[in-house]
Amino acid sequence: MMRLLPATEQLLLSLLDGLDAADPHLPEVRVTEGGRMGSRYWLKGPQPRAFDERRPMAQFEELRAARLLRRLRKDKTGTYYSFTPAAFDYRAAVTRPPQPRTPAARRRPDEPPVEVSEARSRLDQLHDLAAYVEAQLGALIEVSRLAERHPNQPGSGIFIASAHPWKWAELAPEHRPLLARARKTTEEWLATARHALAVAMPEELDRFNEAGETLLSVCIRGDRNLSPSSGTVAGMQAEVTAALNLQQAQISALPGTDEPAGLIFVPDTNALLADPAIEEWVLGDFAPVTIVVPPQVVTELDTHKVRGNDRIAPKADSLIRRFKEYSRRGNTLDGVKLVGNTVFRETAHTPNFDLLPDGLDRNHGDDQILASAIELSFVHLTSPVILVTRDRNLQNKARRLRLPTVDVADL
Repeated sequence: MMRLLPATEQLLLSLLDGLDAADPHLPEVRVTEGGRMGSRYWLKGPQPRAFDERRPMAQFEELRAARLLRRLRKDKTGTYYSFTPAAFDYRAAVTRPPQPRTPAARRRPDEPPVEVSEARSRLDQLHDLAAYVEAQLGALIEVSRLAERHPNQPGSGIFIASAHPWKWAELAPEHRPLLARARKTTEEWLATARHALAVAMPEELDRFNEAGETLLSVCIRGDRNLSPSSGTVAGMQAEVTAALNLQQAQISALPGTDEPAGLIFVPDTNALLADPAIEEWVLGDFAPVTIVVPPQVVTELDTHKVRGNDRIAPKADSLIRRFKEYSRRGNTLDGVKLVGNTVFRETAHTPNFDLLPDGLDRNHGDDQILASAIELSFVHLTSPVILVTRDRNLQNKARRLRLPTVDVADL
């Protein structure tokens, strides 16, 4: 085969690379007629891809003479060519094939990182929040006073009976920060506990919300629907304690509170591609340690396997084959043992965004992975669920929702 001119050879390589990037199943290239500014070439398909660079028509004739392009037809839009097998062989011969790189074995830590060893379960977080709410509301009630909303004047002959007879008196300026802190903590407790109930025992939500109104009546002042129901500070403190006790009893009755404690790791796609040797991750001495791969991760790996570049595609394919090998040991939906106390599990369940915190985009891949991890934390209340990711933005989202995270580079 004749040696092509450098410019023509580069044109051929650009065409083939562009074809692979657009769609490996597109066989044709369309070339406009050469003019004063040269020719333009397009990849033919449902979404044609145009290349900005202009080239003289003679280069295409040279490729055709070298039997690298075969002319198909010509119409008013241009001339259509298809690549011959020799074109792909030529590219393989003139380009340096990617050298397989064996990643250097890195030294694993002797102990799990602090993000793992100090991770707390969702149940522990809920107990901490409830205790914090009780302390915040108690401190606020202690510096508060109650007053009649419509005081009756003796001897006036007018008696006012109100459905909301009591109101909170104006707080002293130095005590107003207590009100803001108590409201923020109370709303966080109510929102987090509601999610746990919505996932496992939605029938308990009405009772929980009714008790929640008692808590909100202390830290949201000025709303008649949340007026204090007692005329004394001691009475309001007793009602708050009773409401919190009721809500904590509901949380303690959830099915997930009876499970033995362990650790659950949910890796995102990039974490697995960066360190696919999950059997070697240093996860601690918890029993069991479960690595759960949500459906969105498997979907993304399948996509990378087909459309990824020369570096990503082999890793994704290797991970998919590894998961299939795990399934030979048992049902991965139930969990199969890897090494030591580490269990591998896949989940085919798509998270229900309607039951999860606001701010998660159900059409965003990272948010789907995060939603799966959050839902697991509400199902397995006694086990810390840790998101394994190197994505800083995803880590920040998880922290906002009280979900522990760890960088795969630290395992």
